[in-house]
Amino acid sequence: SSADYAQKFCHPDDMHMVAEELQAACETDDPSYSRQLEHRILYTNGETGDIAVRFFIVKDSEARTVSVYGVNQDITERKRTEEAIRNSEKKFRALFEQAGDYILLLAPAAGGSFVVSDANEAACKVHGYTRDGLLGMHLGQLDAGLDKEQRRAKIETVLAGETLVVETSHVRKDGTVFPVEASVSLLDVGEGPPLH
Repeated sequence: SSADYAQKFCHPDDMHMVAEELQAACETDDPSYSRQLEHRILYTNGETGDIAVRFFIVKDSEARTVSVYGVNQDITERKRTEEAIRNSEKKFRALFEQAGDYILLLAPAAGGSFVVSDANEAACKVHGYTRDGLLGMHLGQLDAGLDKEQRRAKIETVLAGETLVVETSHVRKDGTVFPVEASVSLLDVGEGPPLH
């Protein structure tokens, strides 16, 4: 029975959620009713996991629900991976934002150029822009020390996997130019275009 299922397998904090879904499945007038629910389960060894359940119903000739059944998929590893990724992103974001040096992440754009895809707070202060103001700006709009061909040559070196230290100059929003020593490297984010 659904009560036995909930008692044996549902995490105590999720039992009410499963009970509500089962009740809704029993009471619905929709003969093609189905719902998906994620909840925690208890393994026989006492550990907790996660499953995704899709509920379906069977009605009799008088439109009464006579059976509720679910197709379960164990999603414990997926949930753990998602949590690890979230934690990793939080750490990266904290390091990124709290760095004393200013950091610009660049992404490829049309025509072989690169645009700012992210900037930390230090970069915003140095350049005099808000983050939204920096996002989408072409590297050539910020770099005053290298011409287009010099930038292209250095980018090709970085794309080949080398880390470069580049001496150049950048332009602030107010037009003032200041010297920059930039460490430029490839950041492989695992999916989508590489960042720099």
